[in-house]
Amino acid sequence: MPPDPQSKSRSPIIGMAALESVPPTEITGNSHLHEIFVETADSIHRYVPIHRAVLVAVMSHYRDLLAIARWSEGESEGSRILSLHLPVENSLFAQVAAQRFEFGDDYFGLFSGNSIERKLLLDGVTGGSYMIYPIKIDASLVGLIGFSSFLPGAFGDLESLNPDRTFAPLAAELGRLREGQAL
Repeated sequence: MPPDPQSKSRSPIIGMAALESVPPTEITGNSHLHEIFVETADSIHRYVPIHRAVLVAVMSHYRDLLAIARWSEGESEGSRILSLHLPVENSLFAQVAAQRFEFGDDYFGLFSGNSIERKLLLDGVTGGSYMIYPIKIDASLVGLIGFSSFLPGAFGDLESLNPDRTFAPLAAELGRLREGQAL
């Protein structure tokens, strides 16, 4: 009998243990960037009931993406440091990076990204919404930030939070690290 798709014990392509065991690199060990990310996620969470946030650094090319931090509602430490190169096959993050426009949708079981992105962004969310937003310095893409929520339509009014201004500290730090060749 096949495993129940809602079962917590099933083995997805990549489990949380695999995500947690990835060794940090210089960029993910950057405590200032990590603090800015946590502050940003906490700030957004005050206005939008987010369940999960993921920070992705865009390396030298939009198809080279590195998941570097994950924030989860209710985690005592606020977030986890990651160092996970995202596959570009069936990648919603790569599509957003290529198009440089935010993308959001309500989620009720179908997700247009790959299984790793689904695990990072939607783990535990069976219905609600998600948003992936490009982080830019001028016209240069330096990162992506993704959010998920149990609330459908939660990100419909994200523009009212002035995301370019809200994400400016993340953009500046990611840009600084890229200039220093840490990315």
